[in-house]
Amino acid sequence: ARTLPDSTLVAKRLARSDMALVASPAYLEKHGMPHEPKDLQQHNYLAYSLALQTTDLVFTGPDGAEHAVNLGGTMQANTGLIVCAAARAGVGMTASATFVVHEDLRRGLLVEVMPEYRLQSRDLYALYPQNHHLSPKVRAFVDFLTAYYATPRWEY
Repeated sequence: ARTLPDSTLVAKRLARSDMALVASPAYLEKHGMPHEPKDLQQHNYLAYSLALQTTDLVFTGPDGAEHAVNLGGTMQANTGLIVCAAARAGVGMTASATFVVHEDLRRGLLVEVMPEYRLQSRDLYALYPQNHHLSPKVRAFVDFLTAYYATPRWEY
């Protein structure tokens, strides 16, 4: 999680999102399913360039131990949607928030890789100016987001 620098912004926590390592069935059929983090060294990792760690992932294993791995790959993009589209196309695997890939997982376009090894969850926040007389549009939008994320819709 990033630390918000001192500012006048208000940070309202909306929800927690799990992270998942995903790949297409076609990619896994061609390159094999990794069984533990060290196996990922043999795979093409598609990186989201705005992530805190673009190619360094830390998994928590079934025994509770942490497993760090530095991954290499042929692609980085500054939008998760493009990275996930490349994963669906069989280019490689990527780590993504489940709210981004839940529908692809549900439909079988992507599968979760090594689900017994968990990536750290992330919190989703709305940031807005601190103001005693907040614009009705901003207040309505923050209220909408709060209600929308109150019940996670990204189960698969």
